[in-house]
Amino acid sequence: MQRIKAFLLKDHISERRVDVIPGIRVMAIAIIAWFHIWQQSWLSPYLRTATKTYDFLAIPRAGYLWVDMFILLSAFQLFLPHAKAMLDHTKAPSTLSFFQKRIQRITPSYYLSIVICLILALASHSFRSPDSMVRDILTHLTFTQTFFIDTYLWTNLNVVLWTVGILVQFYLVFPIMAKGFRKSPIITSIVMVVGAFTYRYFFVNANPDPGMYVNQFPAFLDVLALGMLTALAYVIFQRRTTYQYFSPLSTVLSIVSLILIYLAMKDLASVGGHTQIQQWQGKNRFYAAVLFSVFLFTTAYSLRWWRWLFNNKIMIFLASVSYNYYIWHQYIAVKLRAWHFPPSISDTPHMDGEKPWQYIFTACAFLIPLAFSILVTYLYDKPVGKILQKAMQGNKADTP
Repeated sequence: MQRIKAFLLKDHISERRVDVIPGIRVMAIAIIAWFHIWQQSWLSPYLRTATKTYDFLAIPRAGYLWVDMFILLSAFQLFLPHAKAMLDHTKAPSTLSFFQKRIQRITPSYYLSIVICLILALASHSFRSPDSMVRDILTHLTFTQTFFIDTYLWTNLNVVLWTVGILVQFYLVFPIMAKGFRKSPIITSIVMVVGAFTYRYFFVNANPDPGMYVNQFPAFLDVLALGMLTALAYVIFQRRTTYQYFSPLSTVLSIVSLILIYLAMKDLASVGGHTQIQQWQGKNRFYAAVLFSVFLFTTAYSLRWWRWLFNNKIMIFLASVSYNYYIWHQYIAVKLRAWHFPPSISDTPHMDGEKPWQYIFTACAFLIPLAFSILVTYLYDKPVGKILQKAMQGNKADTP
C-alpha cells in the first residue's frame, strides 16, 4: 500500500533533470509526424460508438502547431543551467562548451540527411538547374535555407530541416539572450515578445502571402522567451520547500492546459486556406505558447503517476531517437507515397478512401522512420558524436 501511495502521490523533483521532458518531446514530435503522415494518407481519426461519432481530426490536421512546443522545449532546456547559475550567483555555463555540445548533437545526423537526400534528388533528376542545386546545398549546409523561398518552401532536400535551421539561428544568439536574461529577465522577455509581435504584425498578420515569413526566426522570439522564463520559474519554484503540496493542483492544471491546447488546435483546424492558417499563427502564436509553457511547468510539478506517463522507459528510449525521427519521418512518408508502397488498388488511394491502404500506409509511415531513426542514432549518430567530442576535447587540451 505504501508503494502504491508513493507512486500515486508526490516525490522529490530534481532541479537538474526535468523528468517529464522525454515524454513531452516524444508527444510533440509524434503529433507533428501525425500531421505529415495524415497529409499523405488522409486517414481521419474518428471514434465511433453505438450512438455517437467522436471526431479527433483536429489533432493531425493542426499538428504543426506543436513545432512551437518543440522550439519552446529547446529554449527551456538550454536556459535551465543558466537559471540555476543565476540564482546561485555562480559563473554561467561556458559558451565554448555550449557550441561544442550543439555541434555534437545537431550536425552529424543533419548533414547525413543532406547527403542522402541529395543523392536521391540527383538520381531522380529533381533539380531544375545546376545553379538551383548549388544554392539548395549551400544554404542547407550553412543553416540559411529559410532565407530564400526556393530553398525553404521548394527545396529538393529534406523540407523539415527548416526547423533545425531556425534552432541553429537561435543557438548563435542564445549566449546574448541568456546574458540578457541573467541581468534582467523581465526586460529581456518584454523586448523579445514585443519584437515577435512587431515582426508578425507587419509580415504575417495582415500579409496576403505570409508563407515565407510565418516561421522565420524573429517570429519565434516570444516562444523562446517563454521557454526561458519557464526554465527560470521551474528552478525558483523547485527551491521552495513546499512545492510538493501543489502537486495535485499542478496535475489538474496540466490536464486542463492540455485540453485548452486541443481546443486551440480545433480552432486552427477550422480555418480554411493556407493564408488564413498562417495569419492565425501570426495572431495566436504567443497565446498558444503560453498554454505550452503552462503545460510544461505544471506537468513537471504534477503528481508522480501523471509524470510517469512522460517519464518511463519507453518514452526515454523514444526520446533518445526523436531527433532522427523528426528529421526523417516526413521525407520517408512522402517517398513511400511516391514509390507506391504499400501497393494500392487506386492510383489515388488517399482521395478514394481506400481504407485498407490508408491503415497499412499509416502504420508503415510511422514505423519505418522509427526503425530507420534507431539505426541512424545508434550506428552513426552516437559514434560520430563521440568522435567529435574527443576531437574537441583534444583541441581544447592543446590550446595554450
